[in-house]
Amino acid sequence: MDDLIAQAACVGFPGIIDLDSEPLLFDSGMPERINHELWVRRLGSIPDVAGNEPVFVRVILESLASRYAAAVVSLERVLDCKLNRILLLGGTSTNQLLVELTAHRTGLPVVAGPAESSTIGNLAIQLAATESDGTPLRAESVRKCAQRLLHP
Repeated sequence: MDDLIAQAACVGFPGIIDLDSEPLLFDSGMPERINHELWVRRLGSIPDVAGNEPVFVRVILESLASRYAAAVVSLERVLDCKLNRILLLGGTSTNQLLVELTAHRTGLPVVAGPAESSTIGNLAIQLAATESDGTPLRAESVRKCAQRLLHP
């Protein structure tokens, strides 16, 4: 995967697609689905042949970074404040190209957190839920459980 991402950093790409598009919600035939989205936007297509994998990856990562930028704008509007950084957690935090593209597209510094943070967060919520005796979860309870998982 690291080699593929490194190759993707060095290739041109035809454009950005809408990752929220319904056809992209399915998990099979992704090159065909990506090409359909490129065609809908009149951006051409990527031949689905060996060696073009980095181009598909670049389209996906550029599109993710663009979607993150749109989400930042929406979030700032809703919160009525400017965000000062983005924290990428979980598996995405290890993808340096995605970190760089996100920083470029959002204009914000991007901090890559631990890859394990998604797992720790899920475990903390489950642990807090089992200790809550049926009462609604509070953020502070989850925070304390996460701290216990991180520093036993």
